[in-house]
Amino acid sequence: MSSEPPQTADTFDRAETEAGWRQAGWETLALYAAHNTRYLVNSEDDHTFRVAYPLAMQALNQARAGLELYRLGLTHQSVTNARVALEHAIIAQYVRAKGRPAAHEVRVNLQRRRKANLCDFKEFLTHAPGPTPFPAGLQAELDAPTFEGKNLPSTGDICKLFDPTLGLYSVYRQLTTGIHLSVDTVNLYVDLTEDGSVTAVHAAPSPAVSTSVDLSMGLGWSAVLGAHAVESLRAEGSRLAEVEAIAARHRLPPCLTLTG
Repeated sequence: MSSEPPQTADTFDRAETEAGWRQAGWETLALYAAHNTRYLVNSEDDHTFRVAYPLAMQALNQARAGLELYRLGLTHQSVTNARVALEHAIIAQYVRAKGRPAAHEVRVNLQRRRKANLCDFKEFLTHAPGPTPFPAGLQAELDAPTFEGKNLPSTGDICKLFDPTLGLYSVYRQLTTGIHLSVDTVNLYVDLTEDGSVTAVHAAPSPAVSTSVDLSMGLGWSAVLGAHAVESLRAEGSRLAEVEAIAARHRLPPCLTLTG
């Protein structure tokens, strides 16, 4: 797959294309304006759906938050939402594509993270003033048998399973600057000369720094990928055709395909 829809010098208009990607997000979100509380899936897809659905809904809701911030002019602040949305959409697509084995990998990952957090909390209590017993219920969680099987790959490795050319990974990494320490973050708040002298500081992101094209793609595409993961698993009432039409209209891939 290609992380970006094919464009030519004659057809690519950045502002128009980015607006279309964001519109794809809004149109996808509109499909879920009326909340469904029940979904019918085939029995063989039940476990996969139970894992993919919350991941997909997190992608959709983070995309909504980012799109709202973008609409308010808080474009740089929306990068964090786009990154979280895309990560959850990619993992939802991984679960959809690989099925029950990937769903189990997510289960293994969540339990290991939970146990690691509980161990840290238990260690913290040993340093608290006075006797502070570790709750019995939490100890029972720690003592519970650990799920066997493979752990979930990192999101970066999952990106490479979908796209060995690293196109998808590059979009994901670019959006990561909204979460982790980066030069981009410094440039948003501090104006520097070539020799490193500070000429100005900003309380809000500098309007002189433009956002990456990956932001609009991340916001719109995350919603499309999340919706596709859900709708492709439904046995009845699926709106997959509508999701695919939105993707085609705004030149976004509707889903991700595992290679090899």
